[in-house]
Amino acid sequence: MITNAGIGTKNMAAYTGYTCSAVNMIKKVNLALGNVTNVDDGVAAFKAINEEDLRALAIFKRYCRNVAIMIINIQTVVNASKFVIGGGISAQPVLIEEINNQLHKILENNLMIGKQMIAPPVVAAKYGNDANLYGALYALLLELKEKE
Repeated sequence: MITNAGIGTKNMAAYTGYTCSAVNMIKKVNLALGNVTNVDDGVAAFKAINEEDLRALAIFKRYCRNVAIMIINIQTVVNASKFVIGGGISAQPVLIEEINNQLHKILENNLMIGKQMIAPPVVAAKYGNDANLYGALYALLLELKEKE
């Protein structure tokens, strides 16, 4: 999904896949913290976020705002009853809390959208980091059943 065509469609920052990438957010936080030897260290990144390190918080809140914008864009088309966040990052309660916070802020600050849309709840996947494995297994089982 292109969310910022104004910066050019050849610029990855124009795409939701870039701006809503948890891996990218973790790298940015670690670089901001000076942790250049292990930019993929999610534990260090969330330690700083949970300790309210301003360098980490600014990046994290921008990331959550981008996810909230993506949710609003999807919600305008599909009108989902809720959005479920999976993967390892979903184990961080601060993530779900901040995405919901950003979602409500956007709707409160934009009267047109806020009056037309009820914020869908954003929750962590029941199976967390293993959610994708269950999904893959389910797809395989369906495929095997079709071949019977």
